[in-house]
Amino acid sequence: MKKFLFTLLLTPFLAISQAAAPYSVIENGMITAQPDKISQFEAGMAAHNKKYHTEGAYGARVYGISSGPNVGKYMWVMGPLPWSAFDARPALEGHDEDWTKNVLAYSMAEGDQTYWKFHPTLSNFSNDFELKHLKVTMIDITPFK
Repeated sequence: MKKFLFTLLLTPFLAISQAAAPYSVIENGMITAQPDKISQFEAGMAAHNKKYHTEGAYGARVYGISSGPNVGKYMWVMGPLPWSAFDARPALEGHDEDWTKNVLAYSMAEGDQTYWKFHPTLSNFSNDFELKHLKVTMIDITPFK
């Protein structure tokens, strides 16, 4: 009888936990260009984005990092879009080969790929924003310290 009542008590929590609305994320790739190939890297990245990431859900932007511990690196940003859009990403012919030939060939082996949850109610950006400069503040919170 106790098990039955306990199960009955937990059933509403199961129903509530499944009702979460999908949310959007922003994909960020931090890339370091080879110091002697910066112009080729920038030209290759621009050509790749112009060909494969111009607009729509898969439109991408690139920012140069000008201060902090990652100065001199580049941030490739795509989104916001829902997680399901990453699974349904179109496999455009030649995309991966173009990325390898025109971007990775001029990049260092190091890099970082992160996904940030997009909070539209906390954002100052509209869906169709254009930026020349972007200021990002990152805070790394370590629990209990």
